[in-house]
Amino acid sequence: MMHFEKTTIWPRAVELADCCYRLTSLLPPSETYGLSSQIRRASVSVYANFVEGWNRETKKDSANFLSISRASLAELKAHLLFCVKRRWMQPDDVRWALQEIDELYRIMTAIRLKLMRAN
Repeated sequence: MMHFEKTTIWPRAVELADCCYRLTSLLPPSETYGLSSQIRRASVSVYANFVEGWNRETKKDSANFLSISRASLAELKAHLLFCVKRRWMQPDDVRWALQEIDELYRIMTAIRLKLMRAN
């Protein structure tokens, strides 16, 4: 099996998490233990669940962890859109992250469907 570090998803998901950590610095201090923490956890969950799924024994297990990773992408997108609504972040601040979320979701969906068809 290929190592997860050599996939196209791993470096992109790590870069997304790094970006989200930077974005949380834009939030007010009152959100340190609230939304900031949620954004950080969701962003780390994307790559963590991808890696866990990549290293599972069965295709069914791998597909399940991809599903969890995709759910974290959706959660992350919702949080960032809410931050824009609250004007804690500007649309330009989150543009790259939102595009990357959509692209990673698309890629993970394609891989997941391929895994499910192989069962």
